[in-house]
Amino acid sequence: MPPPPPPFLEGADQSVIKQFDQLIATSGHLTDAQIDAAVDEWASKQSDDIKNKYNSFKEEMKKHQAAAEAAHQASIAKFSSEAKIADQRLSAVANNPSLSSQDKSRQIYQIMTSLPENVRQEIEKAMMGPIDA
Repeated sequence: MPPPPPPFLEGADQSVIKQFDQLIATSGHLTDAQIDAAVDEWASKQSDDIKNKYNSFKEEMKKHQAAAEAAHQASIAKFSSEAKIADQRLSAVANNPSLSSQDKSRQIYQIMTSLPENVRQEIEKAMMGPIDA
C-alpha cells in the first residue's frame, strides 16, 4: 500500500497525486537541492490551492527541521564519545549537498552497519526520539 499523499495534496485529483508520486519515485539520483527545485517547479504548475498548501507545508517543514535539529543537539550532548564520532560521520553524509538521496542512504547504511552494536543502538535509540508513555 503506497503512503498517503503529503498534506498539500489532500483532496487533490488522483492524476495530480500520481504526477507527484512519479516525480518523487524517480528522484533518487538527485541531490536534495535538485529534488527541492524539481518539486518547487512541479508545484508552480499546479492550482492556486495546491500552491498555497505547498508553500504552507514548506514553512511547516522548516519549523520541524529546526525542532529536529534541536533534539539532535540534545541527544549528542548525552552520547558516548564513540557515538559522537559516529554521529559526526553520519551528519557529514546527511548534510553533504553533492550526494544524491540514494548515495546518502547507501553511505549512512554502510556507516551504521559498521558500528559496534552498542554504538549503533545508542544512535538508533536517539533517532527514535522521545516516546510518550
